[in-house]
Formats: sequence, C-alpha cells, structure tokens
Amino acid sequence: MERAVPCEVYSRVVGYFRPVHNWNIGKKQEFNERLEFSEMQSMTNPKAKAQIVPLVNGGSETIDYYKIFTFPNCDKCEAVKSYLKEKDYKGEVIDLKSPEGNKVFREYYKDLKDNIKRTEDGTLKLPIVLFMSNGNVVSTAQGVDETKTIIA
Repeated sequence: MERAVPCEVYSRVVGYFRPVHNWNIGKKQEFNERLEFSEMQSMTNPKAKAQIVPLVNGGSETIDYYKIFTFPNCDKCEAVKSYLKEKDYKGEVIDLKSPEGNKVFREYYKDLKDNIKRTEDGTLKLPIVLFMSNGNVVSTAQGVDETKTIIA
C-alpha cells in the first residue's frame, strides 16, 4: 500500500523563494494560473497583437512606419522626433501622459517588454520607438543612438 506524503513546493515571490503552502489564497490562485513561457509558441500565437519580426539580412526589412511613445517636455524625445523628421519617415507620436496613449503603449508592452529597457530604479527609458513593417513591430529603439543604428 502506498502512503501519500506531502510534497513541499517552493516558488519565487518578489525575488525570494517561499513554500507555496504558506501563501495567502490570492497568491495561491495566481500561482495556479501561471503559464510557462515558450518563445516559439508566443511568436506563432495568432492572438498576439504585436510581435517582433526578425530583421532579415541584418536590417534589409523595410520599415514603413514608426510609433514613438513620449512624455511632454522630454529633451531626449524631442531629439528622436527631430531625427526621424530629417529622415522623412512616416510615423505617429503618442503621448504617454494621455489615457489613450498609455492604453496603446500597454497593448504593445505586454508583448514587447523583453525588448524595452528600464533604468536601474525600474522606470522606462524614454522615448520608446517601435519600427513597423506591414503592421508588425520589426525593431525597437530607446534614444537617438539606437534609432540611428536601426535606420541609418
């Protein structure tokens, strides 16, 4: 006859490991709903609204549009906007202070968060530029230097 022995399960919570049986009800439910990330599966998911399409041959993919997410009175944002105007690219400037702009950003961010850098204190580095081709995000940039590297 087999005897059931409880198994201690540990998982990471906010940077440290804790036994799951000590968690509150809400955290246990969140743990049960977690999905394991698979890059291949996420890239082929037809429900994904945005996905990174690899640049072919080191950048021969045609960029036909950009979206730049900015804050008002941001000097770095203005520098990138000026550079993109010089290069005569079509694009859209989206203000992250507006509720609509924030909503648009969140739709992209959930799929692109691994490509978007944060500062040491966790804030986003602005501006954030999404380069598009045929409705797909083909590259991201944060700042003038990265933007120049992508569309030089």
